[in-house]
Amino acid sequence: TAPVGSKLIPNAFLDHVLQGATLFGVSFQTGPMPDSDRLMLMDFVTEAFSSFLGHVRSILLDQSMLLDPDEGDDDDEEAAADEDDGDAAYGEVSGAMTHLLRTVRELASGLALPEVGVDAEFASGLVEQAVEVTESMVRRRVAQKFLSLRLRVIQDCLVPFAVEAMFEQDDGVVEADEGVEQTANIVELVQKANVALSDGLQMVDDTVRSILTGGVVVSDLKGVDFAMVKEAVQGSCRRFALWLAATLEIIAGGDDPKMLIDAPIEQEVGTEEELATEDPVNITQASIHLDSLSVESVDHEATSEKIETCLDKLLEQLESEAIDSSRVDLAMALSEMCRLAEKSVMENINQSINSCVGGGRKSHKSSGIFQSSFSTARKLGDADQQVSDRFQLAASRMLGLYSVQRGSDAASLLCSSFYEMASSSGEDLPEEPRPCVWKSLELAKAACMDCSAVYGGEVCAGKLPDLPEEESMLHTGGAQLGRSSLYGTPGIKGLQLDVERMFTEKVPAYPHPSENLEFTRSAVVTMVLNVAFKALAEEARVCTFTVKGYRQLQLDVAFLRFVLPHYVKDDLEGTNSQTILENVLTGALSEAGTRCRDPDCAGQETFYDPVTGESQSIRSILRQYVDKLTSEEPSEDRILDKFLVTEQETGADG
Repeated sequence: TAPVGSKLIPNAFLDHVLQGATLFGVSFQTGPMPDSDRLMLMDFVTEAFSSFLGHVRSILLDQSMLLDPDEGDDDDEEAAADEDDGDAAYGEVSGAMTHLLRTVRELASGLALPEVGVDAEFASGLVEQAVEVTESMVRRRVAQKFLSLRLRVIQDCLVPFAVEAMFEQDDGVVEADEGVEQTANIVELVQKANVALSDGLQMVDDTVRSILTGGVVVSDLKGVDFAMVKEAVQGSCRRFALWLAATLEIIAGGDDPKMLIDAPIEQEVGTEEELATEDPVNITQASIHLDSLSVESVDHEATSEKIETCLDKLLEQLESEAIDSSRVDLAMALSEMCRLAEKSVMENINQSINSCVGGGRKSHKSSGIFQSSFSTARKLGDADQQVSDRFQLAASRMLGLYSVQRGSDAASLLCSSFYEMASSSGEDLPEEPRPCVWKSLELAKAACMDCSAVYGGEVCAGKLPDLPEEESMLHTGGAQLGRSSLYGTPGIKGLQLDVERMFTEKVPAYPHPSENLEFTRSAVVTMVLNVAFKALAEEARVCTFTVKGYRQLQLDVAFLRFVLPHYVKDDLEGTNSQTILENVLTGALSEAGTRCRDPDCAGQETFYDPVTGESQSIRSILRQYVDKLTSEEPSEDRILDKFLVTEQETGADG
């Protein structure tokens, strides 16, 4: 009985090549073969063997495409997701490669005989070429297996998790002021994200074991360096992990990482086979980012299209059906999934590989006269660290999405009816901050509770401070400034204002895609409020203010500065969050002052109230409003409880 796959290898052609070389050496040579004749014979063998190897390579590729379940009926969704991944059908290709190596070794052994006269080194090179063909087929098969794995992970792990997160929020819309319930939901969602990651890692483990214990390299496939197979699996595992990090970014609502140019490209990204043979230590971070989504590098278009289609359908569903709160919570949960993946993915993958082939670095030597010269396994510590760094970057980007979305929602509330407020007419003084001001702080409270539940630590920075009796004692970024007030720094205009701005500590509203953020409550809430306050400042830049509108903005800013220490505070060893946000508010008020129709109004601390006939200050109006809020009886409609963290919520999360 002919060996499995032997019919794919035209071994009779090599027999004729060996017969011709033998006849040339035996029949036409009476003594030692001249160098010219030896070169002529070697050219003949080289040309014939190159034609043979090219034919075999095309046959093996065509056969693997025919046996590939992903290249079958596009309507058969189960075929691409089948756990077997065509391992049984691939046995014929594997048998053909075994037969190829055995046949080429026989040819090399015959050519190396003294009566033929071919150099042993030249004959050994023929075996090496055959080994390269088989190794490229093995790497291709490994890449195919991991490409199918991407589809299964999306279908069985990521899509169910994202849909469940979306519809759980839709069934019972959680408002920002339902503190304890909101915290419980985000914690549960993070736990489900970790379960989805665990399920995905189990699929990776199953794929690794199916490759290293059977299905890709059978026991009689001699000559292929098993260390090469291990390296191919390690490389595919890393590329899968990078693809996973990028896919999670997209599901969270981020841009396609292939469109982000955040590092210079030091080298071109090759095909899947080229990356499999590339030194993992020398792979640049930029090339890793770009290749993380590269499915075109493997010629399995059916699976690639299914991956893209499945991901596109999920994104369309999230875009059309998910509410804003569910998308925000999903970003937070996926960020935590990436943080867990940063610590566990490569460790679990390496454990799976080592449990199958052992943790040693020594390669398996091939049998026969000519042994493979493929390099032994290399150290992969640097490449594994790059994967961990990629997950860390993905987690930061998702946390940035969460913070920016919260901040954008707060900005929409804070800037609502801003033009009407700026152009309002009348001589009466404002009585209280606009309701949209404290409503925007509800989102800051929600961010506080989410971050405290996920990251731990205090729910808020401190209790609501007391209004000081003297303005000279007001806190401004950890210092006591004699001319500072809750509504800005009065009297600074023109050149002096420009100089003040030069030395003001500033933070961009939106984080850079390559920036690693701090996973702390303070950092997230600072980003949320920074986005909202900068939006307020930009609105002030495009409006013209009446005296009444400017005074209303003074009161709004004074209220925001007053409650700010409840959410953030300056850290002696870190970012001066409170100072930064106070500077943004001061800048917004300064912009409004330069655009006020009455230039003398800017910087005034006291005003004449024509209703009462007395002078009042923003501080006195704010005190009356705060006293009104604190005097309210505890109830569901109590305004303070909507935007401040209550003692009950502090105890629940502490």
